[in-house]
Amino acid sequence: MVGFANVCTKGECKALMDLSCDKVKACGHNCKGFRGEKKCLPCLHEDCAAQSKLENLPDVNDDSYCTICYTSGMGSEPCVLLECRHVYHLNCLLKNLKKKSVTPRIVFNFLNCP
Repeated sequence: MVGFANVCTKGECKALMDLSCDKVKACGHNCKGFRGEKKCLPCLHEDCAAQSKLENLPDVNDDSYCTICYTSGMGSEPCVLLECRHVYHLNCLLKNLKKKSVTPRIVFNFLNCP
């Protein structure tokens, strides 16, 4: 748990910490992905994210807001990189998937990129 040296121990913070990847990337910044993922996210630290943009990776950083919830930055919760190259909070994606179709007519819009 090297990446969590200075994390609050309150319930909500502990729950997020338990979901978060605890790896420290080669650049020295904490991974912002989720625990158990096969491949870590590109670094979301502002300096590294600017470099990633040059390499055709997502245009997000720690301070970017999740475009599903618009309530907290990408650096504040575990995130996931989708095949469409968008990055979202893991919990926001899981909530969308659990909602499923919201109408009697069965559609798969909830599975489309947010």
